This record gives sequence, C-alpha cells and structure tokens, in this order.
Amino acid sequence: MSRKQKRGIQPRGEVVRSTTPKAAYGKIGEPQVEIAAWCRDEKAELPPEQVHFILHWPVSLGTDMPPVLVRFKSPDTLGFIIEELIKYRRVVWPDSEKVTGEKVGEYYVEAMKTIEELRAALDASVKLQSHYAELLNMYDGGERMTFKDGYEWVARLKVTGTLPK
Repeated sequence: MSRKQKRGIQPRGEVVRSTTPKAAYGKIGEPQVEIAAWCRDEKAELPPEQVHFILHWPVSLGTDMPPVLVRFKSPDTLGFIIEELIKYRRVVWPDSEKVTGEKVGEYYVEAMKTIEELRAALDASVKLQSHYAELLNMYDGGERMTFKDGYEWVARLKVTGTLPK
C-alpha cells in the first residue's frame, strides 16, 4: 500500500469539514443523480478525460431550475470527494452496509499497526544504541548519552534540530 493510500488523498483547495448536525435547509426531496464519464469528441471514441456529477432537481421544485453539474478533472479531486463521502456516510449511518470497495477504518487500523511496529522497532534500536554507548563509556571513560526509549531519542533529535519541533 502506498503512502498516499495510507494518509488519504489530499484536497487541492480548502475544505471545511463539520460533523455537527445542522438544521434542515428546506424540504426539497431527493434529487436524481447522474454520473458520467466525459469525452472530448462528439462520438465518445477518445478515452474519457473527466467525471461529471449531475444533480437533477425534483419535479416538485419546478422545471425552471437547471441541473447542477460538478466536473472532476483529476483523480485526486474525485478520490478526495469519495473518501469524504464515505467518512460522512459512516458518521450519519454508522450501521449501514459497506459499499463495494469500501474499507471503513481499515486504512486507519493498518496505519496504527505500522506506527506501533515502527515504535517498537525504534525502542529496540534505542535500547541497543544505549547499551553500546554504556559499553563504550565503560571502556574509554567517555560521556556518551543514553536514552530510556524512542520518545527520549526523538526529543533529543528535536533539540538538535535533526527533526522539526
């Protein structure tokens, strides 16, 4: 799994997220949703270049309202929207069935496992490094630093400027 998949697709613009419930804007019914792949040529013989997301308003609103068209011109933008919709689907309907291809929380769980494994490896490495420093200090009377765990080591790297604070 790539790093991009683990951290999610990043938006290109500003995104405002809110899981706080809000009062309804109005009762308009369900719009008809149309999703289509868009091709540059009239006969659609060239490979598609965009994804179009079209909302057709319910008849109860009247026929004078044009549909809303959202064009996705990059896979990152579309991927970001899909990931966000899945997150909000889970917030609003936590017990709903998974959609095809949905991996609810699996990326997070995998990332946490990886972080735990890396933390354990860092702690083991720091322990070995500290033991070696103690042996060298006994051998030549030096004053090499030792560290209790990975947290102390990371804190030292931040102090020295090796890692950003």
